[in-house]
Amino acid sequence: MHGPKLQPLRIPEGWEVEINQLYALDPTKDEVERPVGCFSGSCLLKLSLKSKGAQRKALYGLDVDWHPEGEWDTGGYRVVAYIGDDWWDQVCEFKTKERRAAVEKIEALLHQLHT
Repeated sequence: MHGPKLQPLRIPEGWEVEINQLYALDPTKDEVERPVGCFSGSCLLKLSLKSKGAQRKALYGLDVDWHPEGEWDTGGYRVVAYIGDDWWDQVCEFKTKERRAAVEKIEALLHQLHT
């Protein structure tokens, strides 16, 4: 049995994919509210940009989830970029129900933070 495919992303060199469960699937009420589905879980996508060298210190992180989890009416993709490993030291938080808008924001932030 084949499930949905992962969402293609243009990820600049240097970014590391730690978690990837971001599917090329537009959200629907039924899918979002399923207890175990393509929009469940605390993190759909997690990337980090680390410094070069032996220490490999995190410079930036980017997380994507559906927030609040399992909620269609109030929920949406939440894209959060932050400094280092500190999720609370946010550079940007963006929320949308539209997959394409989320992907555009993800790719823009990855390029913006990389330079």
